Amino acid sequence: MNPPVGVSDPALGVPLWAIGSYLAGALGAWLWLRLVPRLGFLDRPGARRLHRQPTPRGGGLGIVAAALLALLLLEPAGEASLAIASAGAALAVVGLYDDWRGAGVAMRLFVQLVAAAIAAAAVAGPSASLVRCCSGRPSR
Repeated sequence: MNPPVGVSDPALGVPLWAIGSYLAGALGAWLWLRLVPRLGFLDRPGARRLHRQPTPRGGGLGIVAAALLALLLLEPAGEASLAIASAGAALAVVGLYDDWRGAGVAMRLFVQLVAAAIAAAAVAGPSASLVRCCSGRPSR
């Protein structure tokens, strides 16, 4: 499979993907903020709130979607990139759920710890002792 245009040359590819990801994230956040009032996904002012007017929730969704898409486009066949994207998606889903319904601290912490472990294991690679230990493969 041929890499997307510009990716094979790091001097050109990385800045282009960074700019593209930034623009995609900004566009996604802008679109989400335009949609939020219609959905009623707003944080209302109250005794435990610092804002004085209704504030949109979930604004990071467009940014997360752009970052995960860029990751998967840059390393589409890599197991590590798929694991990191899955961990990031899990964090985004629990964050969105927390904004929507209010997730408990225990649930958020559990998902964050699992996502961090998955990402760390993916970055460390199959030679890491944690991966060998948990995968059932014998140590050498």
